[in-house]
Amino acid sequence: DRALAGRRLARLVASADLSGFGVTDRLALRLGGALAPLLPHLVMPLVERRLRDEASDVVLPADDPGLGRHLAMRRDEGMRPNVNVLGEAIVGDGEAAARLDMVIERLRRPDVDYVSVKVSAVCAGISTLAFSDTVDRVVERLLVVYREAAACEPPVFVNLDMEEYRDLELTVAAFRQALDDPTVAGLDAGIVLQAYLPDVRDVASELGEWATHRFARGGGRTRVRLVKGANLAMETVEAELRGWELATYADKPAVDANFKAVLDVLTDPAFDDAVDVGVGSHNLFDVAWALGLRAEMVADGRRERIGIEMLEGMAPAQSKVVSEAAGGLRLYTPVVEHDDFPAALAYLVRRLDENTTPQNFLAQLFDLADDPIRFAREAARFASAVRDRHTVDDRPRRRQDRSQPPALTPIGSPFANASDTDWTHPANRAWIAGHLQVGADAHETAQAEQPIGRAEVDRAVDVARTAQHGWWAVGPDERADILHRVGDVLERRRGEALATMAHEAGKTVGEGDPEVSEAVDFARYYAAEARRLSTVDGADGQPLGTVVVAPPWNFPLAIAAGGV
Repeated sequence: DRALAGRRLARLVASADLSGFGVTDRLALRLGGALAPLLPHLVMPLVERRLRDEASDVVLPADDPGLGRHLAMRRDEGMRPNVNVLGEAIVGDGEAAARLDMVIERLRRPDVDYVSVKVSAVCAGISTLAFSDTVDRVVERLLVVYREAAACEPPVFVNLDMEEYRDLELTVAAFRQALDDPTVAGLDAGIVLQAYLPDVRDVASELGEWATHRFARGGGRTRVRLVKGANLAMETVEAELRGWELATYADKPAVDANFKAVLDVLTDPAFDDAVDVGVGSHNLFDVAWALGLRAEMVADGRRERIGIEMLEGMAPAQSKVVSEAAGGLRLYTPVVEHDDFPAALAYLVRRLDENTTPQNFLAQLFDLADDPIRFAREAARFASAVRDRHTVDDRPRRRQDRSQPPALTPIGSPFANASDTDWTHPANRAWIAGHLQVGADAHETAQAEQPIGRAEVDRAVDVARTAQHGWWAVGPDERADILHRVGDVLERRRGEALATMAHEAGKTVGEGDPEVSEAVDFARYYAAEARRLSTVDGADGQPLGTVVVAPPWNFPLAIAAGGV
């Protein structure tokens, strides 16, 4: 909507500090901001053209002549692109099929020998809750890509990208299952691991053992692209919203240490025949460390199996020098269809945000040569990470287990939101599967029983009336305590509630779980409010009693708390 975009541009320009722009750009922005609300259909296409130009060094056009020209240039420079088709998250099978066609179209190009693909880009409805079903559907899609890659001459290398923590176990399972298929047994293929996740050290070891067995059976080699991770903001937001522990390390030194610890695992001599390693980093200390490890391998008569990988358009002068020193370089090269340009901007902003944080090496790069203090600080960070790689904690940070009864929350404790269920854990998936089975049996039994008649309804109403009289005789503090315990009961019986919602109301478990959390929250919150407000004195010196302000759909809870 160009009119909306024009008004937004005007607000941004009015509130922005433009001192970082050159004189011409400052004038153009101010003029554009003034005219955009009045002439959006004239101004906004010019803005988009400028944005495309600004992003063109980092995100390439997906089609010729631009793509072909750039790939040829990189080959002449001794660099090998890893082509990745960007796009918005898919929401249906039609979009998944279209994205799959885009990937296959690129890998069929004679000037492309390496492509990256995400499971979320080729398969709709990714769900860790429906784990086995999702893995099977992802494998079906991946096999289409792998078979196309194997049919090329020479075969095209396919790298499976990693995004969010919730996709880790699922992506690894789909990767292994697909490549164990006899039709692609001999294909070399790769996967990404993100070192900001403590879990990946064990995953790297398991992948190495699996890859070694696959290779021994006559299968292809496995390449692990090791990166530090680029979705920290998304992981932080999801953890905050869901009430979970942050899945990633909380600090950069731990990430740097784990990066080197995982590299130690992947370069174990036991994996020499089967595993190649792509070290994805712009940190020159890490690059030098990887090249040193590679030189030691060669000196010991082992297979040279470490390569260096960087991002297209990020510090291109650095990439050129590293390519010369390393004897080649793999460049992660995002490409975007013309109509998917917003995805290019999202990628660009994420990269800029990631690479300009104070602890990131690229933020320091341009001053290292002329600033001995800054160089010494970066060298010390690197040395510390090398030392700490032996002791950095690699236990998963998320350890929620619904199969264990939750502890009672102390009466009067500060209010805290109930956590949603983390379905990435197999124990939690097994827990809800058990409840669903019990719920199915109960539902079937209930269907076979006599329907409820008027006598049963009258008896229920009588019980409610009797209970109500007793409830009003209880003081505000005791009512608050009871209501607080209601929250604990709801939490302890979460599985039963979810099963009932599924079988009686057709509510999916993924949709029902946050609603149970909300019910727990209402009980505990209104109990805390009732207790707090019962202590407020009125003008006559007497307690005001319990005052609860609640939305209409929570009127029963408000009554339970003692008043409205």
